[in-house]
Amino acid sequence: MNDTLHELRQFEDICRALKQNTADSQNKGGWVFSFTSKIRESDRSFIKTTYKEVLNLHRLACAQGELKKKDKDTYLPGKFLSKHMKWFSAGVPTKFFINRIICNTFAVIARNQYLDPVTFDKLTLCVGTLKELTKAVFGTSDLYLIADKMVDKTICSQQHRNSPSFIENVAHRIYSDCVINLKPSMFFSPDELLKSKVLHILIPELHKMQHDAMKAIYFAVLKNRSLLTPDHVRKINQCLRSRDKKLNQMARNVLRLNK
Repeated sequence: MNDTLHELRQFEDICRALKQNTADSQNKGGWVFSFTSKIRESDRSFIKTTYKEVLNLHRLACAQGELKKKDKDTYLPGKFLSKHMKWFSAGVPTKFFINRIICNTFAVIARNQYLDPVTFDKLTLCVGTLKELTKAVFGTSDLYLIADKMVDKTICSQQHRNSPSFIENVAHRIYSDCVINLKPSMFFSPDELLKSKVLHILIPELHKMQHDAMKAIYFAVLKNRSLLTPDHVRKINQCLRSRDKKLNQMARNVLRLNK
């Protein structure tokens, strides 16, 4: 009985000490205050995959029209068009979808928030030629190599359900047209037919990514014209020669802001 009472008193002493240490840390700007402040600065979680993290931030952006500063200026730009392959372990389709979602997120929040110069620079990488865009997104401009990698286990197991509709639709079309309903052809080998089908779906999506990037660029320049350097102007000027009429017109709108 005495031992039990002694243990209870020890436990109470420990609780009091912890409570006092926590209060002291908060008063002195210690780790407790610092940690909770960092949580408030971001809507990210330590346990989510990159894809789920990007999905969550996209949903928040669409619902609120803005993101917290660390998510907007540090996390998303760090993942956007990243050359570090370790977080792409989920496969090439997921790599593309992450970039596509982030680009759309910037297009959404640029209406209400300033974009960081690093983000702006990366967005301009998207509005060059299709070859330049595929190089930035996939690390190669070889469309047939990209197409060969776009059908993987994440597509076959339909892991991109519950994603934004523009992602879910693309993933479903690749699964449907290139896995389930791919029919033999007299004129193409199965491999050639598969790649052709994938590119028929993928290339329009790359153009839509360019539209999102140019939209974000427009609103960013509208708020801060100093972002638009001579190099950026030359890059956007190239879009005036594009066969994509929508991209062409969007580029004209941005260049008018530079006058």
